[in-house]
Amino acid sequence: MDFEKIAEASHQAWFVAMAKQGWIFGPRLNPDFKTHPWLKPYGGLSDTTKEIVRAQLRGTLAALEGQGYVPGSGAVVPPPKAPPAPTPRPAETSAPSAPPARPSAPPPPPPAPMAAPAQQAASAARSSVVEEVLERKIDTSGRMRIGSGLVKKAELLPGNATQVAIVQRGDAIEVLPYDATMPDAFFASVNPDGFMLPKAMLSGTGASDFTLTISPGRLVVRPK
Repeated sequence: MDFEKIAEASHQAWFVAMAKQGWIFGPRLNPDFKTHPWLKPYGGLSDTTKEIVRAQLRGTLAALEGQGYVPGSGAVVPPPKAPPAPTPRPAETSAPSAPPARPSAPPPPPPAPMAAPAQQAASAARSSVVEEVLERKIDTSGRMRIGSGLVKKAELLPGNATQVAIVQRGDAIEVLPYDATMPDAFFASVNPDGFMLPKAMLSGTGASDFTLTISPGRLVVRPK
């Protein structure tokens, strides 16, 4: 039995289940924005976080063995339950609380971040595009979906990028090309239907009607 591969598969199963519930990677655990510092491939976790995952897996295997499970028998091992409050290094999170449960699901491919020079070159090439303003409302869930057509029109996804950065500046919410070094940003994965703006950001403005200002490499959402 390759214990490390089982630990990696367990983490990846939790990763996919969390993504299906709307959770995304963020530097801090934030239930309102649904961000979690562990939402990254297993190989990108710190040694401290990996050991928490391993410890939970050992506990699960020990419990199964107590019920008659024999390692290597071919029986399916469920992923371990959520570990206690994580204590990863500052680069991963500053004040985490206990993460949500880790249900099982197949692993996804990791997103491909876009390098900063490519963003700058793409922005320069789009300097002649005229700004456009649209109107939108939040939906019954309190969030707003930004369709893939708008993403392409705003040219926020050059190359093979699959994520955008979302930053709140006062009442305005800015959507920019993905940049892992951007401070105070939350990241959203873009699927064929586009992406969703965080509920907490929209509800914090106290409005339900918004304007979308699209310009080269930038999308700004403001209360109407």
